[in-house]
Amino acid sequence: MSNTTQKNLIKATGIIGGAQFISILIGVVRTKTIAILLGPAGVGITGMLQSIIDLVRNLTGFGLNYSAVKDIAEADASEDNAKINKIITVLQNLVLWTGLLGMILTIIFAKPLGSFTFGNSDYTLPIVYLSVTLLLTSISGGQMALLQGKREINLMAKATMFGALFSAVFSIAVYYFYGVEGIVPALILTAVISLFFSWYYARSIPYKRQKISIKTTVSQGLGMAKLGFFIVITGFMATLTLYVVRVFISNKMGLDAVGYFQASWMISNLYIGIMLNAMLADFFPRLSAINYDEKASNELINHQLEVALVFGAPMLLGLMAFASLVINILYSASFSSAIPILQWQLFGSFITLILWPLGVLFLAKNKGEFCIITDGIWSILYVLIVYFGWDYFGFTILGIGYFLALFIKLFLVYFFTNKIGNFKFNATNIKFILFFGLLSSLMMFNISIFSDYMQYIISLVLIVVAGIVSLIKLNSLFDLKRFLKR
Repeated sequence: MSNTTQKNLIKATGIIGGAQFISILIGVVRTKTIAILLGPAGVGITGMLQSIIDLVRNLTGFGLNYSAVKDIAEADASEDNAKINKIITVLQNLVLWTGLLGMILTIIFAKPLGSFTFGNSDYTLPIVYLSVTLLLTSISGGQMALLQGKREINLMAKATMFGALFSAVFSIAVYYFYGVEGIVPALILTAVISLFFSWYYARSIPYKRQKISIKTTVSQGLGMAKLGFFIVITGFMATLTLYVVRVFISNKMGLDAVGYFQASWMISNLYIGIMLNAMLADFFPRLSAINYDEKASNELINHQLEVALVFGAPMLLGLMAFASLVINILYSASFSSAIPILQWQLFGSFITLILWPLGVLFLAKNKGEFCIITDGIWSILYVLIVYFGWDYFGFTILGIGYFLALFIKLFLVYFFTNKIGNFKFNATNIKFILFFGLLSSLMMFNISIFSDYMQYIISLVLIVVAGIVSLIKLNSLFDLKRFLKR
């Protein structure tokens, strides 16, 4: 049963991950082009505008793109068509209303948001124009939640891949012709394209729309909103944290420095996030369906953690070792100031690999208050470490603080998962955590102390060792030679 579960998890990860990998390649071209066409300041402006939109989205979206997955998965497991139809209809109503709410609030508060972020009111109109993306992404997120809840992994992969491809093509064209002036049109166009492809593939899900009153929608939606409320708060705290940090950096060093931070954050979080989201596509619905069974839940979490470590640790070691090359490929040599921050953030991302499967249990058990506590403590710690450590460590504190805050958060998350689900790491995961943790620590020591050929030789040895261990584990689940041949 253990091997079968892990095979299913890896299969789902492979499908979504394959699409995400293609999306990464597309994103590399897009990011590189944008960095060349706009420069660090342009990337910084894009990051600041995006942070404003993300802030409002997290505040008004009620986490429906996550909470709805749980409800749809549970309804689907019941095989009750009437219940499924009702849940889908409620979801469609709610994403429309929350999207409109986000758009209206953004328009109302565009001027103060722009003034606080940029120090003037020059960006008021751009923020007003971007408000439409809140409606578009809300509807799109609801459609992707439907695909995920129904575990239509192939359709999710297609929507993701084609959305990334066409968004990149059209946004690059806009940046090429309009430069910095094309930032707002490109962001709007990206939201439109994502909406189209999510709608195109979600429409294949068979269901019959129900006639539901506003009162019934609100009543039915309270269940989603309860879990969604916790997701909103945690998402809002994370976005607010990044927003405050970006404003702090801007005040200390200017928009170029914000662009460097944006580059390191995108690489360390977005790309590891793509892998984790690929796993989440199947893992979250599975865990939601069995959340009442502690033994089965703990077994599934340990299986998913094993998969995350085997896939993620070698990738993180490679990114840490070749951070300068990654920065040059994805952005340009002018972003070299981001390298030390990126390496520390990648070191912290190893902890994220451990935290992530455990944190999903909070959502599956509808215990979102623990997400608020753990994420709130992380946010406070990160801001405090950056603020008080800036004078001593300078720009690098952005990476060091990220690692330290995550390290403390790990103990809190493990304590709470043990409390609500009696969770414990199995023997295999304890060995993997210690082994890959040691390799990550050695890699960080290596890139901090050595340089030139010695650094790369040691880095390659560590990467090869991690890769061999990961391949041995994968080969125990699959006949890799036969699998690759097929």
